[in-house]
Amino acid sequence: MMTAPEVGQTVLVRGRPYIVEECTEQALPETTQQNQHLVTLSCLDENSLDEKLQVIWELEPGAEIREASSLPDVRAFDDPGDLDAFLTATFSKKDGTQLPILCTCIDSGGHHTDQVYRFTKERYERRIFAIKGKGGQEVPYIRNPSTNNRVKTPLFVLGVDAGKALVYQRLKHEPPERKGPNYCHFPLNEEAGYDEQYFRGLTSEKAVVRFRKGRSVTVWEIKDASYKRNEPLDLRNYATAALEIANPVLKGPEETETERRQRATGRRRLSGGI
Repeated sequence: MMTAPEVGQTVLVRGRPYIVEECTEQALPETTQQNQHLVTLSCLDENSLDEKLQVIWELEPGAEIREASSLPDVRAFDDPGDLDAFLTATFSKKDGTQLPILCTCIDSGGHHTDQVYRFTKERYERRIFAIKGKGGQEVPYIRNPSTNNRVKTPLFVLGVDAGKALVYQRLKHEPPERKGPNYCHFPLNEEAGYDEQYFRGLTSEKAVVRFRKGRSVTVWEIKDASYKRNEPLDLRNYATAALEIANPVLKGPEETETERRQRATGRRRLSGGI
């Protein structure tokens, strides 16, 4: 007999996590062995946060109740002073080069939206931005921020599907010289966090074509239902968005003396004629 979920429990329905908002038993004729339950759900997926769904629990294929331990503790909010101190810090490379944080994107989805709005509004000039991911193949990756929110802070709505496509495109880019534009560099030292688990999460999703309302759409789905830790992909996606928003002038490799001489020799000389 299939057990109905309780209000407040986390469930997995159609491959996505939801929280149960309401569960109502539906009385059926006496000939039916088991009553059915109409369950109202609220999505916990960051790209469809709070999206509602109603299902008949006993008729929903693959629906399952998840253990309470699978949810993180979201009752506390990081101290803004500690976060601000971290964002103003400078990091050093082995050669002594100092690297400040150029741009920061903070996800405003979840349980602390207003706190994120207020924190980022006060630090907008330091390129600390509030963002919100939105799925859909028609949503552009980056567009101008909107202040249509309660705190009137500039909010960037990111097309996360376009971002994932860009990240995967760059991961596949492997020129013979293993350098150059769009080539991804990762530290060889696993102690830096780039271990097998990280790369499994980075490549945990795939683009598939589904048909919705009679037309084909491209959506991103988890490859392995038993492994849903896609945080490395989300972080890479948002970090790429921060770089696109900041749009810095990136310094190219130093030009050698031979290259400078060849470039000077190849310049076209203008004559003094007509």
